Amino acid sequence: MHFITKFCAVLLVFSCATNSAQNKPRVWDTRDGLSNNWITDIAQDDRGYIWLATQNGLNRFDGYSFESFTHNPEDTNSPIANWIKHIEKKSNNELWLGINYGGLDLYDIKKNKFKHHVIVHQSDTVTSINKLLLMQNGSLFVSTDIGLFRKTPNMKDVKLIYEGKVLSLIHISEPTRQAEIS
Repeated sequence: MHFITKFCAVLLVFSCATNSAQNKPRVWDTRDGLSNNWITDIAQDDRGYIWLATQNGLNRFDGYSFESFTHNPEDTNSPIANWIKHIEKKSNNELWLGINYGGLDLYDIKKNKFKHHVIVHQSDTVTSINKLLLMQNGSLFVSTDIGLFRKTPNMKDVKLIYEGKVLSLIHISEPTRQAEIS
């Protein structure tokens, strides 16, 4: 009986070792079509696509391959710049993009269109965006090195609500009072 127990234990160890070798996670990188290996943010849309913000553009991953969206100065329908720092899903078909050295873009997934939103403070264009936070009421908070800005659904412009460097944002859900750090 003692021999059978040891034999079963050895089989179990070999079985686990074999299974773990077969189930190693797949690593994706630029050799697979990702535009840059430095990923700054990740989001998933309602169709299941994974969106990756990188220092060299926006990438859509379908589970098999990547489609990259990078800045092209000759194409107004491209991101305003390449260093995408943050992604916020606005709706089923739209993504807000916080872009370093660029500003704020809204990407319409269905139409494959980028719309550039300029943030101006004291006659200067704000181009360094640190984080985005989209509230349930549709208000978008934009943290920058200059301050915290808010864009409501009915506002055309983005309004400064706090002056001073803002690196991160915290969202507290009212019903559960749980904090979510963005």
